[in-house]
Amino acid sequence: MELWLGLHIILGVFAIAGVSLAMSESTHWIIRGQMNFRWYYGLLLTLLMASLPWVWSDGPLFYVYLTGLATAWCVCLITIMPFTSIYPTEIKKSTTDADGLSAIVFNVFQDNDRYDDFIRLVRSESPDLVLVMETDQSWYDGLSALREVYPYEIHEIRDDTYGIWLLSRIPLERSEVRHLVKREIPSLEIYLTHHITEYMIMCIHPEPPLPGEALTSRPKDLEILRAANVLEAADSRYAKLLIGDLNDVAWSQTSREFKQVTDLGDPRVGRGMYNTFPTHKWIRFPLDHVFCSRHLRIKRFERLPDVGSDHFPMLIELASS
Repeated sequence: MELWLGLHIILGVFAIAGVSLAMSESTHWIIRGQMNFRWYYGLLLTLLMASLPWVWSDGPLFYVYLTGLATAWCVCLITIMPFTSIYPTEIKKSTTDADGLSAIVFNVFQDNDRYDDFIRLVRSESPDLVLVMETDQSWYDGLSALREVYPYEIHEIRDDTYGIWLLSRIPLERSEVRHLVKREIPSLEIYLTHHITEYMIMCIHPEPPLPGEALTSRPKDLEILRAANVLEAADSRYAKLLIGDLNDVAWSQTSREFKQVTDLGDPRVGRGMYNTFPTHKWIRFPLDHVFCSRHLRIKRFERLPDVGSDHFPMLIELASS
């Protein structure tokens, strides 16, 4: 029994520490990364509280420990609850039969070479826009067949995993490659009209807070919030979208700040987490995002099948209310 109690306390302190660290102001990648695990910490804390009476049930330290577990569990619940089907949606479901503006958002994983599989997926889903990230010259050449259907494009092709490329079947009225934080981290700003709705779309893929990339979350946070400022400054006549691999979870402090600045909604809220990374592990996180104007309505929002990347593609179709 003492062995099980010791293991229980080790796991409990680990979970409480992980939840608490993510609430700090530190931007170090280890600290910020704890926020990604909030769902899994919540699951672990549920199991620990359910099993606690079998290993320990009395004494002042018991109640201190139980209070710590319960408090951390409540923090996890408050964080994750919006990304469940029992929570009200931020972006309502479309009731119109008219076609909406659709897009596939996909981090291809630069070393992946399943170009033909992705082309087949695009042809099957037939979106209006295709945003691909980590696009080097091999991917640019490998997807050349898509230009027959998607003749309008804007890109910055790079071999350092920060290439970004948007293909469109709809004419781009304005388009620009932006560098919001660093010269080597491109983003895209585009304007187009679908039916009678004018859209302004930002496409970003900020630097992840990881060793070998950035040791803190500051570059990633800054890029997301600068994109928020660009969106907020755009004319209010546009329906606005932010799409891309944000290297950030939907419930992070930066994601919340982004929504406060832009007043854009998250289609995940009230529907589910739609975890997109990584494809090859059972622990996954929602890193690939679509934020959109709240007056838009969702016709489709799906995680698409694995086509060789470490990210799943996402599909979104939006219509005007």
